[in-house]
Amino acid sequence: MEFWLNLGFIREVEQLPALARSAEELGFHGVCVPHRFVMPTQIDTAYPYTPDGKMFWPKDMPFPEPWVALAAMAACTERIRLASNIYLMGLQDPFTAARLVATASVLSKGRIVCGVSAGWLKEEFELAGVDFESRGKRLDELIEVVRKLWTGQPVSHEGEHFSCPELILSPAPQKPVPIWGGGASRPAMRRAANLCQGWLGLWYKPEQAVQAMQRLNELREASGRADEPFEALIGLMAPPKPEILETLSASGITGIIASPFPMEDPNMAALQAKQAAMKGYADRFIR
Repeated sequence: MEFWLNLGFIREVEQLPALARSAEELGFHGVCVPHRFVMPTQIDTAYPYTPDGKMFWPKDMPFPEPWVALAAMAACTERIRLASNIYLMGLQDPFTAARLVATASVLSKGRIVCGVSAGWLKEEFELAGVDFESRGKRLDELIEVVRKLWTGQPVSHEGEHFSCPELILSPAPQKPVPIWGGGASRPAMRRAANLCQGWLGLWYKPEQAVQAMQRLNELREASGRADEPFEALIGLMAPPKPEILETLSASGITGIIASPFPMEDPNMAALQAKQAAMKGYADRFIR
């Protein structure tokens, strides 16, 4: 079982490179950061993953551009993997998205994972001038287009949402960039099963995680991809005890996204405090 470090919802953005370096030293397998395009101050859309439909983070929480942040973290590490959890690729054109991810992959020597999701915040799409209702189909086609572009070969595309004459994207990734689908909705899990090499789940109790993974495995079986390599990460709402990890692993879950320090805790503002919390977690569960 792998342990990934959640580096989202941190106000001290300048600490990210040092935190990634510490994570590598402590034995974490990867780090992940979230993405927001912008945060409207007036929101009517309900957040789909809380009982009351409200976001769990304040509207002024920093969301650094993930590919800049991940590239900065790659520059001071050597082995740890670096993922977006998630990237709202559907808010971009395929050329911008492909170029950002490809450059980060090249600079990290192939350690980048591109976690994607269709998104939920209608007002964000409206500000970007992108149709909200077609976001799922748009993302599915984006995945197809960016994979073509990442080959570094002359490619063209003619689809429902995007078209382009023959062109070349350079630099191209030195090896294929894994795309992991995020989210718990039926369309999100179907996208992960049908189009992606992995799944980024939400925060689950162990039994909920197993049930979610069973649904995903059924979708992968139906799509004929059950025998293909696949990674699945979740946030675990329980201590990662060996017997729990064994159950999760048996279901197909390959990693835990850990959050050793709570969001918005003033006692965790200092870099040293975060590093101490990470060390405590690693000493207890990883090493």
